[in-house]
Amino acid sequence: MTVNFVVYSLMGPVVGWALDKHGSRITATLGLFFGALGFAVLATAKTLPVFYTAYAITGIGFPMVTMCSAKVVGAWCEFSTFYRPPDFCAQISQ
Repeated sequence: MTVNFVVYSLMGPVVGWALDKHGSRITATLGLFFGALGFAVLATAKTLPVFYTAYAITGIGFPMVTMCSAKVVGAWCEFSTFYRPPDFCAQISQ
C-alpha cells in the first residue's frame, strides 16, 4: 500500500501540469484508464513484484481522477456564485 501512496504523491505536480495543459476531460480519462489497468493487473497478480507494480499503476491513475474532480467542483462553485445564493457552495462543502 505504501507504493501506491508514494507514487500518488509524486504524481501531484505531473497531474497539475496535465490539468493545465490538457484539461480535465483528457486527464480524468487517462486516470480512469490507469486505475482500471492497475486493478486488472492486481486481479491477476501471482507474485509480490507484480502486486507492487499493480499498486504503482493505480497510484498513477487515482490522483488524476481525484484532482480533476476537485478542479471541476471548484470551478463550478466559482461559476455558480453568479446564479445562486452566496452560501450555496459553503453548504455543499459541509
